[in-house]
Amino acid sequence: MFATGTILVDVGVRRPVDVLPDRTSETLAAWLHDHPGAEVVCRDRASAYTRAVKEAAPNATEVADRWHPLRNLSLAVEKTCNEHRVCLQKYAERTQRAELRMPALEALPTTLIVDRVLRRHEEINRLVDVGYPLSELARRLGLDRKTMHRYRDTSFDVLLASARDRRNVPLDVGTLRDGTAVPAPAPIPAPRKITGWIMRPREVLPRGDADALEQVRLACPDITNACDLARAFTDLVRHRRGHLLGEWIRQAERCDLRPIRSFASFLRQEIDAVTAGLTLSYRSGVVESAESISSRGACTAARLSPCRGHGFSPAREPDSALRGADRLAGSADR
Repeated sequence: MFATGTILVDVGVRRPVDVLPDRTSETLAAWLHDHPGAEVVCRDRASAYTRAVKEAAPNATEVADRWHPLRNLSLAVEKTCNEHRVCLQKYAERTQRAELRMPALEALPTTLIVDRVLRRHEEINRLVDVGYPLSELARRLGLDRKTMHRYRDTSFDVLLASARDRRNVPLDVGTLRDGTAVPAPAPIPAPRKITGWIMRPREVLPRGDADALEQVRLACPDITNACDLARAFTDLVRHRRGHLLGEWIRQAERCDLRPIRSFASFLRQEIDAVTAGLTLSYRSGVVESAESISSRGACTAARLSPCRGHGFSPAREPDSALRGADRLAGSADR
């Protein structure tokens, strides 16, 4: 089991300057008192760091990292998608009912399973007609006797229908032939997959995923609203438009989506630090090079700004918010 500590890194020269034994506000505040002059503080959401900075470096500019807000937004979008799965299911069912009637059984596309059923049915019934006992056929073909009885005693149409539709419900061949069979439930994309489509930059989203997301937007106005808000926020991050954060928060707080409103409330609590994170050039990528002195990355890293200030952020934070958003989308697709 590894201990958790704090690495202090000078972002100007990309070099660790100290390692603290823990992540408590008291330890960090004591260090800042002994090393005065912090002007810029880059940190993550750890409340201990916030308290230490306000106590020991109250005049420093706090800069929140850009990856964690994107991560929290991704979770809020996923919760919203999960809460509106019923909308997606109803839309899928309406679309399914509006499609053309099912084709005749003979017109359905062939599959490996269908081909296997055809071959087995022909071979078993040919050998049965010759006079071979089922026990001998089962041994020769490597099938159990129950399967042999099914191929001998079940009509070919039923075998074929079962092969073409593996649903765990009884099938009526007559309804398959006249196109009145009840279709299987329409599949809907998982909330995590939808979240991946939303968080990924539109310019790199594959055409198939973009079309699927458009169907989701048509199905549910609330998911559409979450999508528009999420894309607006990621644009703020990618283009460093921190001056627009307040307006985005006000729009999000007025929406009817509880997870998005909760995320906006979190941003408002730390609006100054988040705005600085979306405006200034300080980022957390330098921390990754300092991980080698930590215990397998188990420590949290702190950083010094080029103007001799101090900053803090998680050791595992991505190099940039843009790449972080892409990683979030990739994990959501899995």
